[in-house]
Amino acid sequence: MAVPTGKVHIMCLPGATIATNATSTGYADTLDFDFAEVCIFGPTHATNNQPATLTLSAGTTTVVSSQTDIVAFTGGTAVDATHGFVIPASVTTATSGYCVKMLVNLQERERYLGISYTPGTAATHYMTAICNLYRGDHTPRNTTTAQVQGLITEAGAL
Repeated sequence: MAVPTGKVHIMCLPGATIATNATSTGYADTLDFDFAEVCIFGPTHATNNQPATLTLSAGTTTVVSSQTDIVAFTGGTAVDATHGFVIPASVTTATSGYCVKMLVNLQERERYLGISYTPGTAATHYMTAICNLYRGDHTPRNTTTAQVQGLITEAGAL
């Protein structure tokens, strides 16, 4: 089977309402692709209520809880040894909603890319995630060209 040279869209986390005490997970099969662009979408919130957790992981299984977190794509309240980025604040007034984009170099990764998302404590979230897979570097380079609030990359992804 020939591998597409352009981009392929995969829904790795279908749209869902997620309770404040729940974590939603999904995965994408990245076999034969070089780069991934993972887009996490959510609505605006009346107050700042960014996700409590937002993590990408990789592994040889589709079971996200059995995969290894990728530190560069593990969000937290501060960057440290286990968190590679600060989770961007929620959008409170824009009509475009919340979007964080992660650019991942897949060339040294295991086959499956997982995502874990837990809402902030103030409200139940509705969100979805899409993974675009590429056979080359055809991805946006900054938040302006990507048209998102957060653009998280790792060495080799751009």
